[in-house]
Amino acid sequence: MTIAITIFPDTIKINDSFVTFEGKTKQGNVYVQYLTQTDQEAALWRIRKNWDKEIQVHGSYKDSQSERNQHGFNRKWYEFSNHKIGTFQIEKILAKRKIKHWFSGRKIRAQVIDWVESSFSGKVATYIKALLLGYRDQEFQEIREAYTSSGILHLFSISGMHISIFFGWCFYLFRRSLLTFEEFAIPFIILMFFAVILFGQGISIWRGMLMYLIQFLFKEKQIYWSALDRFSLMLFILLLIEPKSLIQTSGVLSILLSLIILLSAEYQKNTFYYSIEISLLASPILMFYFYEIPLLGGVLTAVIAPFFSLLLLPSLVILCLLAAVHLPINWIVSFYNQGLVFFEDFLQFSDQFVMITGKIQLLSLFFLLLVGVATYQSKKWKYRYFILLFIYILIPRFPLYSSVTFVDVGQGDSIVLQSFGNREVYVIDTGGKMNFFENEEQTGPSNASYTLIPFLKGEGVRTIDGLFLTHGDFDHAGDLEDILREFQVKVLYLSVGALQHKNMVNLDKRLLEKTKVRELEQGEKVGRVIKFDVLAPTKKGAGNNEDSLVLQTSINDLRFLFMGDLEKEGEVQLLRNYPTIQTDVVKLGHHGSRTSSTAPFIEAINAKHSIISCGLNNHFNHPHPEVLETLENHRVRVFRTDQEGMIRYIWDGSNKLPKIKRALVNRGPS
Repeated sequence: MTIAITIFPDTIKINDSFVTFEGKTKQGNVYVQYLTQTDQEAALWRIRKNWDKEIQVHGSYKDSQSERNQHGFNRKWYEFSNHKIGTFQIEKILAKRKIKHWFSGRKIRAQVIDWVESSFSGKVATYIKALLLGYRDQEFQEIREAYTSSGILHLFSISGMHISIFFGWCFYLFRRSLLTFEEFAIPFIILMFFAVILFGQGISIWRGMLMYLIQFLFKEKQIYWSALDRFSLMLFILLLIEPKSLIQTSGVLSILLSLIILLSAEYQKNTFYYSIEISLLASPILMFYFYEIPLLGGVLTAVIAPFFSLLLLPSLVILCLLAAVHLPINWIVSFYNQGLVFFEDFLQFSDQFVMITGKIQLLSLFFLLLVGVATYQSKKWKYRYFILLFIYILIPRFPLYSSVTFVDVGQGDSIVLQSFGNREVYVIDTGGKMNFFENEEQTGPSNASYTLIPFLKGEGVRTIDGLFLTHGDFDHAGDLEDILREFQVKVLYLSVGALQHKNMVNLDKRLLEKTKVRELEQGEKVGRVIKFDVLAPTKKGAGNNEDSLVLQTSINDLRFLFMGDLEKEGEVQLLRNYPTIQTDVVKLGHHGSRTSSTAPFIEAINAKHSIISCGLNNHFNHPHPEVLETLENHRVRVFRTDQEGMIRYIWDGSNKLPKIKRALVNRGPS
């Protein structure tokens, strides 16, 4: 389809040849993705100020679906809560037209971002864009992990602290100018609204600005409202400006955290202990949204927040002023870059102090927040709240069920097996990077960061007893490094010879320092609670499709057969070695391709259910109609991740037969 899109130039982000931005169409606002054709074209997109344009483009809307995996990313809700009608993928730009404005805040912000990138190098540019402009690009995403695990990522969100500092400086200058309140009030308020535009207009920015503005006006006019009344007024105005504030994750986090601080502020005595206690009170919010708690968050916030407010922010502003008047600052920038690298390296130790908690229920979130604030104010109940919080941390980590879950990782495979109470957890394959375009490079966040990782964390999984890679192809093993970084993996199981596969050769071996690597072949057994029989391969291979690990297990008398990407020849060999093999559920080989799942094989194994793990609208056209016909002829029920999302077999103790849940079909048993 062909549409016209007005580009918001300050939202343009470039990752190698991949460009993303926000824009406006006749139907509404959209997210936009575009893969540039040449390096020269990509370079043009880096000059954001030149893209204050309307472009005529040919392309299509990306399928925006609800949560395809439990605890996973819900693109449809994300787009709705951010006032977007969808995500448009540009195939070709047909025409461009400049737009004339009498004033464009977005163009000004884009110009400032361009100026920062041209005036500063390395991490200094990244920090200035994040801390002073609220602009987080690919360079920031590369350092994000260190700040996330340390629990101080919120210091990079322009909010109350930043607003108070910036507007405090401006207020001081206005006061020093000897102007009366009536003379500087209107210019000061105009400056505040302009700053909101420059900072990126996020929910936390609006909240911080409105709170500062209300306090400023009330103080000057001697209006005495309680802090809670002022907060309520701020929230009322905020909802008028952005009605969806309370359904955006960033909005909920900003509002709830500020409310917690407000309700507990009068009980503050020691700043250090107060910071730790606030982080504990906020823990239920993190458990609900991110399924983990940075244990050092409160301590590091207390220690590092003064560094941000008293040193880092002022010095970055001074650097910008020096660069604006063309003073030589290269040596200062170089010194700063080295210091920031050292600072990030220092924070790496905090990776060991992140507690995966699992996801708590919404009612539990509100209950813990109410009880937390109430007990904090009463003081004598404080330690009982911490005991209650600890109990809620334990509940998701020890689920009262066992399950086999086929995670929807797009065009790839990933299966999670959990015993009762997570006594043992096994993962078969990790999936690989989700491509937006067929020739897109493997850049940006991994597929697992949206699919497998949040599912495991939401289930309270900290340790994976065994991670099987059926073979080395990217759609099965591509996100291995991400899993090794996020979880403790006791044993990595590979088919014999798979270590020679190119994807394993290129693996960062430092990630395997605490993981045992074991190669498997036919006849071996793995597991104590969940017991696997290794049926293939029979000889050393190279980690390709024909060398796939084939595993069989039984949970509560329901037999599962996992075929990897084994093809026809391998199926013939499997039947020769195991002529009486049968199963109840089979994960079909090679995503339903006709190179696997022949009629004789399907007839021999006598499966009741088959699982086809493949990507929505994949360009391989998996599953093949011939395979579907074979399954239908043998009366095998078909479950497909492309049509049904995550497919899950759950035994909760109430019945010997499992409940089958499908993410896109129903939320209850089928």
